[in-house]
Order: sequence, then C-alpha cells, then structure tokens
Amino acid sequence: MSTLHFKNPSFNNGLNLTVRRGVKWDCADHDNVLIADSSTILARVSIATRVFRFCDLTDRELANEHDPECRTAFGLFTVLRDVYPGFDDRELVTLVEFAFNHQEANDAKLG
Repeated sequence: MSTLHFKNPSFNNGLNLTVRRGVKWDCADHDNVLIADSSTILARVSIATRVFRFCDLTDRELANEHDPECRTAFGLFTVLRDVYPGFDDRELVTLVEFAFNHQEANDAKLG
C-alpha cells in the first residue's frame, strides 16, 4: 500500500489536491492510499491522478491544493523548489486528488 506523506498536512474538508514530482503517483494503486504526516497515518483514501508538465499548469488546476501557499502556480513552484532541490518548471508533475473528511479521520483515530 502506498503512502502520501505531507510536510504540511492541512486539508480541506472534501476535495484536496497535492502535486508530486514525476509520474510515480500516476502509476500507484488508486484505491488504497494512506495519507500521513511525519509520524501518523491520518486516513485511507482513493486517488485520481493527472500528469502535466509543470509550466502548463494554471492556477485553476490548483484551486483544491491542500496547502494554501500552493494554490497558484507561482506559490507551488516556490514550495516545490524547496521540497525537491533542483526542481525545474519543465518537469512532469502528477496532480493527485483525494477526498478528505476531518470527522472520519478523527473517528478512525479513536477507533
């Protein structure tokens, strides 16, 4: 089972997006993905993916980005260069969409 790790696990209640370098996540098992911060599994989700060359992304595709700093192409580029040293705007990235429900995540931690 694949795990999406988040440095800044601030999620919208409902549809979320994260952008990952390369195409690894486009090939993942889309039905059983774990969402985790540095030490805790937060949820199990299904994902949908789309691949873009970074320079072809528009702010519209990033509207559901989980991290408010990454909801514009400029902001996302700044963060990706920090997370992935040497990141170039001509690289392929995978947009990974998933639904997150805060109440279900909290209930799962209790149970």
